[in-house]
Amino acid sequence: MVLKKKFLLVVFSLFFFTYSKAQIEVAHLTSKGFSATGFGGFLNVAIPVTEGSSVTAEAGYYSFKDKPNENQVLLVPFLLGYRYTLNGSGSGFYFEPTAGYSIGATDIQKDVVIDGKFAEQKAGGITTGLGTGYIFPGRIAFNLGLQYKRVFVAGDPALNVFSFRISHSLSYRKRED
Repeated sequence: MVLKKKFLLVVFSLFFFTYSKAQIEVAHLTSKGFSATGFGGFLNVAIPVTEGSSVTAEAGYYSFKDKPNENQVLLVPFLLGYRYTLNGSGSGFYFEPTAGYSIGATDIQKDVVIDGKFAEQKAGGITTGLGTGYIFPGRIAFNLGLQYKRVFVAGDPALNVFSFRISHSLSYRKRED
């Protein structure tokens, strides 16, 4: 577990210090017997396919700590999605379904003993989600959004992540002035 935590800390540090410009979110994680509010960072890149829709790629990091029990969950999701703006302009209200995989680590112990030690729950797996929000039009397009992600963990309880995010939208679209 210590090696996993160090690896995730290095990945987070590289990601956070490189892409921390207003790419933040507050998130709440629930799972069987675990509930905690945490913070995260993410990079969501949009590649337009039509005027009002984009294919998106996202990488992020979440850290959750349960205060009473001192249990911790770390998640690093890698997601692909499709963002559709309702007015067809690329800004305004949007919906964004996503799917991908999350790498995770936790120190939550199971009630199962393996080799004289309690086994730890898994935290990674196939991830699906749905986001909605509002992209403010203009040269600096800010995004306020809500996200729900579900991480399907093989053999352990699924993780549900609800988040509120504030970001600056990144796009490969050429600006027409």
